[in-house]
Amino acid sequence: MNKFFFAVAGGTMIAASAGWASDLPLKAPAAVVEPLAASWTLNTTSELKYYTWRDSLTIPGTGTKGSELYTPVSAQMNGTVGNVLSIELVGRGGWVNINQRADDFSAGLNTVTDTNLSANFTYIGLNGFQPFAGLQTSLPTGRSSRNTQLDPDLVEVPATGLGLDIGGTVGFNLLPSTGWVLTTSATYLERGSFGRENGPVPLINPAILPPAASISIKPGDVVTLAQSISYGTGPFSARLSGSAAMEGPTFQDGLKLMKPGNTYSLSGETNYIWPRLVGTTTLLGSVTHSDAVETALATNPAIAATLANTASNVYSVGLQHLVPIGTFVVGPTASYLFRDNSGFNSSKLEFTPTKQRYSAGLLARYTASPKLTLTARVEGVWTHLDGNLPTDSMRFTAIGGAFIPVPGSPAINGAALWTTLGLNYKL
Repeated sequence: MNKFFFAVAGGTMIAASAGWASDLPLKAPAAVVEPLAASWTLNTTSELKYYTWRDSLTIPGTGTKGSELYTPVSAQMNGTVGNVLSIELVGRGGWVNINQRADDFSAGLNTVTDTNLSANFTYIGLNGFQPFAGLQTSLPTGRSSRNTQLDPDLVEVPATGLGLDIGGTVGFNLLPSTGWVLTTSATYLERGSFGRENGPVPLINPAILPPAASISIKPGDVVTLAQSISYGTGPFSARLSGSAAMEGPTFQDGLKLMKPGNTYSLSGETNYIWPRLVGTTTLLGSVTHSDAVETALATNPAIAATLANTASNVYSVGLQHLVPIGTFVVGPTASYLFRDNSGFNSSKLEFTPTKQRYSAGLLARYTASPKLTLTARVEGVWTHLDGNLPTDSMRFTAIGGAFIPVPGSPAINGAALWTTLGLNYKL
């Protein structure tokens, strides 16, 4: 089996897509803030990303293809008040068009994405100790669709129509000595309900709740504890981060459907600036473990065994080396990802399949002015998905957006190309 997709992105690039390059599962905690005179900066960003792919794994195996056009936009404002309070305000949104097609099936989604707003406040008036607090919210400005679920390891998939989520974070930065920073944080996320079409195989036992055309999903709230340690001196810097996320039960139409397993993540990054314009080397790595889903009495027996077999580990490593050439910086990048079992995403009600993924490519950055930076990235990607499923197994298929019986399947090999063009402008 062959898999192929092509991606082009233009506009402003802040960070690589999820599932690519470093594959780090953690978001960085609040950054250490140096006391500065009162000042404000505004960064506005936009991107244009286009993906196309082909896939020969369908039921009954006639082949599928699809495309995604994704345009994220964001604005970030940073400033200080009275030289003691640092403020960061961020807004993110966008638009996405997704299409999937097979011989006897087609599905599409054309919608704005959900809108993410956040405000973070850090007190910088103390020596060696910086407490911070933040508020995050995701507004359900997009539409939800069961039939347009994509593999996040291959395509950057924005959240659309997943309900109103509101979260709060508290924590502190501790600076014990020169070069060292310890960051501790705790986050509580309250997740709202959303509607979605029912699948061919319902999630709730039909004997308990007769299947309906549409269902209401209430994902569980999430508590996340995070800790990081950073060190930097001269040309060397390193960071080690860990987190534990505990998620509550997921409900469908008021009935307890399942409880996702806890997730534990550890990631690291090291950077070294070599002398005499040799460049900068960055090594990234991460490991994430997710416990299995706990099924409930109302769970459909046809999918209970599949849900209970979702304990998984994801390992990734990435390496890049950038060489300065005047106002340009250019160099190679490579990464490897191994997902040892299918993982389950409770908010989207989807599996991310077992796979190995390799990538290699080239990065470039051009500093046109202190306010304007242009970026480019091209990577070749190769994937391998294990086959030989048991004859009675149930698999979640993206093209149908639901659980279906899969009487054994071959291994799946894929090839992909991902290209990004970006622009970053600071006002």
